[in-house]
Order: sequence, then C-alpha cells, then structure tokens
Amino acid sequence: MSAELPTHTERTAETEPVSQTVVLAVADATGDDPMELPPLYDTVDPDALNRLFEDRTDSIERLGGSFEFAYAGCDVTVRADGTVDVVLAADTAVRTARAVTSD
Repeated sequence: MSAELPTHTERTAETEPVSQTVVLAVADATGDDPMELPPLYDTVDPDALNRLFEDRTDSIERLGGSFEFAYAGCDVTVRADGTVDVVLAADTAVRTARAVTSD
C-alpha cells in the first residue's frame, strides 16, 4: 500500500450494480486489485445491497437514505443516489483520535 493513496474515495454506480461499485471504490482507496479483496458477501449480502439501491420501478425518486458498513479495512457509505463513499478505517481512527485529544 502506498502512502500516496487517497484517504477518501467516491464513485457513483452508473452502469454496474452498487455492490460492484463498492468493490471498485474500495480497491481504488486501498490500492488493491479488486480480485484480491475479500469477498463482499462475507460482510454484506451483495444481492440485498443491489436490491436496496436499484432503480425504482414506480419512477419515484428516492429522497434519501444510506447504508454504512466496514469492508476490507474501509468504512463504506452507500447513499440513495448510488454514490459510494469509502474512507480508510485507519484514517477514520486517526481523525477520531485527534478529535478526542484536541479538547
């Protein structure tokens, strides 16, 4: 892993299922090959995740919502619009520690 990797990565599910977007975004954030990451299904059910964020059949726009989980050393947030935010968990811990000790 390179020290120059971004600590935050964002991708939007456009053509691929959101579960695939999660894997690709985590690979971007960690610098790992997507095929070398642990199976997503060990953390979350990919089919359920896809169903949760797939296009609605009634043409009503989703107004909000998100799903957060930890995967492959990252904190992942999937938003209603298909945006996937990934933050390296170590970066989160450092920022949390700084916030706690800065008082």
